[in-house]
Amino acid sequence: MKRWSILFSILLVFILVTPVLAERNFLIDFNNLENTELDIVKIAGPNAFQSVKTDEERKNLLISLEPKNWEVQLSPSSRTIENITNSYVQTVKVTRGQYAGQTVLGARIHFPTEKYNAWAKVIPPYEIPSYEPSNDQDTIGNKYVGKGVLRNVGAIKNLMVTVRGLNFPHSLTIRLKNQNDEYIDFFVGYLDFAGFITITIDNPNYISDVRKRMLKKYPLYPVEEPYIKLDSFIVYRHGDQIGGDFLLYVKSIEMIYDLAILKQEQEIDDEEIWHILRDRREAKKRAEAARVGIIQLLRWEEQQKMATESSTEQPATK
Repeated sequence: MKRWSILFSILLVFILVTPVLAERNFLIDFNNLENTELDIVKIAGPNAFQSVKTDEERKNLLISLEPKNWEVQLSPSSRTIENITNSYVQTVKVTRGQYAGQTVLGARIHFPTEKYNAWAKVIPPYEIPSYEPSNDQDTIGNKYVGKGVLRNVGAIKNLMVTVRGLNFPHSLTIRLKNQNDEYIDFFVGYLDFAGFITITIDNPNYISDVRKRMLKKYPLYPVEEPYIKLDSFIVYRHGDQIGGDFLLYVKSIEMIYDLAILKQEQEIDDEEIWHILRDRREAKKRAEAARVGIIQLLRWEEQQKMATESSTEQPATK
């Protein structure tokens, strides 16, 4: 009996002093965003868009995470016509260097030239779905895993951001969102350097020693599995710094994190019986799709109404 107690004590000490094994995955890589189109009409339901009657109208409501579909949202005090018009996002191909031939997100931000603080958020065209099937065989919903979403995320240890600087003194923050709709901000740093570099952000609240951690159990079903998704990039410009045009280029975000739950085979497939999580996710997806779809539809209708003639063109003769 004494022998078994000693063995158990040794095993317990080994478990406690063994470092936590962490996962390392891309949260998003703008060179790998294939198959991210979201069929807004299909998700929201036909009743949400009764005015959508033709295939062309439906096609205009298909939207992907391609960088050109992202948007720049300026701080309220910065929203002049000039600043809004000159702030937008493009899909950019790198022509030389380590990332030659790869796609990155490029954002032009036109800050105020007056001496007051301002910020700009670069946001995706829609809230990235946590669970969306990639095809008919995908019963879990892995379409956006590694394309803006990571699941089963416990404590975050590091973030690695590959970004291009142009010697501007503005700062960059990455805003994440978890399964409880809580925001988590990671300050990347100042972009006062030239060229592409990978910046590593260490989480100051990460505790490597298991013995010093506040241990807790995560409830299982029907609680949502802990996940992290990308919400936005935020650029801050201090009032005493240069205003006007600023360019942001982002290649990727990589994360090192602990697993929240050690998955095991369960005796009963709870979700298969109760569908609680599925119903919650579907309701949330429909609401988000309806909101994004209405915006897309209004933009398309506005495009149809816009003047196509130029002031330099000669008027048609009768």
